[in-house]
Amino acid sequence: MNITRTSMVSGVTRTLDLPVTQQQLNNYAQGALLQDAFPHLSAGDREFIKTGITSEEWEALFGGEDVEDKDLAEETAASESIIDQIRANCNNPDDLAKIAMAIEAMHEELIEESACRFERATHA
Repeated sequence: MNITRTSMVSGVTRTLDLPVTQQQLNNYAQGALLQDAFPHLSAGDREFIKTGITSEEWEALFGGEDVEDKDLAEETAASESIIDQIRANCNNPDDLAKIAMAIEAMHEELIEESACRFERATHA
């Protein structure tokens, strides 16, 4: 499906043909986490959907991942794996609600950390 976005950084509008469905886009628009709505997409493709920034533009701006970014990505992947295991083994709706709140808090912390890094990189 063709997805058109305008980069939050450069203001350039681009269209990418991504393997997504309208239902996945609807789920994301209705509040699903990006990684939950599009688990099969690369981080670069998900970033494009969210911000309009392409992998090439990201690379040009930031020069690829640094060690700190890799550590954050590894932490995130490990956390998501643990969360998936808990979800798979939990049958109590109250516990699932608490897990959802914890996931949202983690997500907000990651967004804040990413925003800080972005701010430092663009104002360096």
